[in-house]
Amino acid sequence: MRHSKGNRRNHQWKPVAVTRIKCHWCDNKPAEVMCEECGDTNYCEPCALHVHGMDEYKGHTITPM
Repeated sequence: MRHSKGNRRNHQWKPVAVTRIKCHWCDNKPAEVMCEECGDTNYCEPCALHVHGMDEYKGHTITPM
């Protein structure tokens, strides 16, 4: 790294917590797919298949995240 000289050597490193987006339906598993027609709602794959197996959601587009 280039933080050994000048003002950069005084930079403070802060830890960053990275969290995964949880499934909108079950809120237990991490989201794996999203539905564009549902307003970019994120689902785990089993919940996406369950929800989008219902008649009113069958035509929606599911895309991997």
